[in-house]
Amino acid sequence: CYFYTQHIVKQNIFDQLVMAADKLQKQVHVFLEGKKRQTIDYSLDGFLRDCTKEIAEKEKRTEHYSTAIINYLIDHKISLNPNILELFIVDFNGKVIVSTDKNRIGEDVSGEDYFLQLELLKAFAGNPHYDPGLKETVTEISAVILSKIEHEAIGVIVNRIKLGQAEDKKEYGESFQED
Repeated sequence: CYFYTQHIVKQNIFDQLVMAADKLQKQVHVFLEGKKRQTIDYSLDGFLRDCTKEIAEKEKRTEHYSTAIINYLIDHKISLNPNILELFIVDFNGKVIVSTDKNRIGEDVSGEDYFLQLELLKAFAGNPHYDPGLKETVTEISAVILSKIEHEAIGVIVNRIKLGQAEDKKEYGESFQED
């Protein structure tokens, strides 16, 4: 009787863990899909597309357009979403040409998954990882920026977000992170 009861209790605990893991996996999927849609929306922003095209095609006034993009990203994107740590734009050589973190400008990210695995008309979500400098779990989500008229690829926008419980609860409801 003891071994039978022990087996039933273990099986019930295992079943509950499987259900909790499935629920959490679905919630993470919903969260990441929402962030991917958000990044695609950013890549379709007319102002970002126009300025990125100017930077990519011309050597003149790049500082003017870079400053305009940075201010726009801070005022109209980052300020509206506390999960966003950084937004940056990469050229097709893998060089960061604009970033809300000025230390990243000029960095070569050509070996990063969010650059290498990106597909046209799709967003890529990297695996969440711990950033020891920020002491946060983060992920990068990227999408190709297309020019408005020619629909040619002119850059890549990368949305670096933190995966914080408090912000996620506000955005996705109390059921997102249950204790």
